[in-house]
Amino acid sequence: MIRLHRVAGLVTVIALALGLDSGALCIVGGPSLANVAFAQSSGREKKRKVPNITEATFKQLSDAQEAVDAEDWQTALEILNRMVERSRRYNGNERGQIHNMLAYVNYELDRIDQTIYHYEQVLAQVPDITEVVENTTLQHLSKLYFQ
Repeated sequence: MIRLHRVAGLVTVIALALGLDSGALCIVGGPSLANVAFAQSSGREKKRKVPNITEATFKQLSDAQEAVDAEDWQTALEILNRMVERSRRYNGNERGQIHNMLAYVNYELDRIDQTIYHYEQVLAQVPDITEVVENTTLQHLSKLYFQ
């Protein structure tokens, strides 16, 4: 059974697939997909300006990526979890990148609930992440919701 918070994510994925603005959605009468009402988007979306990733954060993400490339999942998790513990020092874009990588590592370790959690944390950083990252995350989540 799909949890209520996952339905909202699924509705957003469906809206994006139909070319609608996720802000133009409303769920009527509960979380049934049959009860989802769509409204048309204005079509005039502004480009997002996302915060830059600092050099120090980039270095840590690079170290984590090296561990991922070597399939050293434990080291990658240690680096990324240390970063999450200090997440208040990062901007939204940086937090999004950290959680995106944690989602990938957890997926590789077949920890689907943790993967979903971290992808949801990526989406929590909107509007500080790029639209590409947001849309890719929504696509990954939609696949996970149906597993």
